Amino acid sequence: DLFQNAPVILTPTPSTSADTVHDATSFWQSLGARVLTMNPAEHDAQVARISHLPHCIATTLVLAAGRASLSLAGSGYRDTTRIAAGPSALWAEILLANRTEILASLQNFHSSLTHLSSAIEKKDVASLTKILEEAAQIRRTLPHA
Repeated sequence: DLFQNAPVILTPTPSTSADTVHDATSFWQSLGARVLTMNPAEHDAQVARISHLPHCIATTLVLAAGRASLSLAGSGYRDTTRIAAGPSALWAEILLANRTEILASLQNFHSSLTHLSSAIEKKDVASLTKILEEAAQIRRTLPHA
């Protein structure tokens, strides 16, 4: 069940044969995975947003919260920061290898965070509610793995 409905991304290049793509697709589908095909550049952009950015956010959240509050941490903090405990050397390599896309994702996140911060600072309940509702609506569409 490890791969049941899990996304697997294939990134064929122009030199990848159709048979190879077919065989790889069949293999992953036989394990229950959802196979997606995209070019390597699109893959890098997508994983920057959906994998690498969350790792950066989890890491900075742990650093911002520090050790002092850990005794109060509940499931939300644990769930949000779990990935920050990943292997540091591996993640340093990943972050540098995809730095262009990750930096773009971090900039987009910064804009979103600034928008949220501004709504809180201004006590703008309407904007704050809209931001929270939009995020909740998008999150509810997340496919189950």
